[in-house]
Amino acid sequence: MGTGDVQAFREIVASTAPALFRLAARLTGSTQEAEDVLQDSYVKAWNAIEQDRFEGRAQLETWLYRIVTNTAIDALRSQRRRGRTGASLSADTPAAGQAADTGAALRELATW
Repeated sequence: MGTGDVQAFREIVASTAPALFRLAARLTGSTQEAEDVLQDSYVKAWNAIEQDRFEGRAQLETWLYRIVTNTAIDALRSQRRRGRTGASLSADTPAAGQAADTGAALRELATW
């Protein structure tokens, strides 16, 4: 990876982080979990780009949204396996009712 690649990725992170963080928070119901999901997602994206696995069939932002969504679902499944419930995260739950609905729907999907 060259210096230009690192700088380009930093610019991608700077431009997409706010929206992707909101998505992760909505999906997980927790700002703390959202931070972890977002960080894990960017690591996955960086590794995929570095290994030439981003094929460019989708826009980069769309691809990143999918990575965040999948990472959030994986995190919810992992929490469920460890016996953690959404109630343990309630102090960090976003205020919007839609966030809770989306998080609940994804938690239900994660049980499949």
